[in-house]
Amino acid sequence: MQKIKISKMTAKDLPQIYEIENEAFPIPWEKETFEHELSNLFATYLIAKVDDTVVGFIGAWFIMDECQITNLAVHKNYRKSGVASQLVAKLFNECKDRKSVV
Repeated sequence: MQKIKISKMTAKDLPQIYEIENEAFPIPWEKETFEHELSNLFATYLIAKVDDTVVGFIGAWFIMDECQITNLAVHKNYRKSGVASQLVAKLFNECKDRKSVV
């Protein structure tokens, strides 16, 4: 397995995120929803990349002292390889830093 890098989602990641979203869910979010989440002060989205390819993402809303996971998806070619676990672990670290509960 190649090295997975976790980082914050940016606008340039949206096309790949939307592809994963469409493949993973029977009723995917609209592109505009992800665009809106980039400017949502309560939202945090993390992506997993292998080289320059987005292979997974997780989203959450931080409201007061709570963290609510909004979505999590991994590209079908990277499922069962630990991508989701790494994304969740990174999000939980962020929860700990913000003193939030999931």
